[in-house]
Amino acid sequence: RECGAVMLVGHNEEKTIRVAKEVSQEASKCPPQTAKLAWSAIDIRNLSAVRSTVLLTVQHFGHLNIAVNSAGYAAPGLQIGDPSFPETFTDSMPMEINVRGTLNMMNAQLRYWIATDTPGVMVNIASIAGHEAYAAPPDYITSKWAMIGFSKQAALQYAHSGIRINVVAPGAVKTPMLPQSPQIDAITEA
Repeated sequence: RECGAVMLVGHNEEKTIRVAKEVSQEASKCPPQTAKLAWSAIDIRNLSAVRSTVLLTVQHFGHLNIAVNSAGYAAPGLQIGDPSFPETFTDSMPMEINVRGTLNMMNAQLRYWIATDTPGVMVNIASIAGHEAYAAPPDYITSKWAMIGFSKQAALQYAHSGIRINVVAPGAVKTPMLPQSPQIDAITEA
């Protein structure tokens, strides 16, 4: 809507194409020389795919100014007292996507800004579960606490380079990923 250049990165090619078409309709209202849109569908756990997507963004638009890292994974999971919890915790999807994937994206974006000596803005989407008691699986809770922690650390580390890093920690947002339960429905409708 603001006629910017956007690289849309999703994990599912079909969904990413559908969203790109929706965004293109909005972009068609902009002057032709301003709005640009490209897309890529990758698994952010794959570091080479992440690096290629950042390079593709720069090749397509000439630069990377703002990065919004909003990939996330939430699902019912094991509790700390469950028998196989210790063996599965670190390899769970919330830890893989929310921690490893976000770190991969941050690393590639920061490497670009540092290598080109350019300022940048990064916004990481965490969750209220990262700083409040919340009845979600411990791998999800841990992943969101980790996101807030490593985002704060990176913000301090790279501030002198003109790179601003922020975290948004929303509450429950009614999306298809949100587990359906009467409690969640009551929260999202309030």
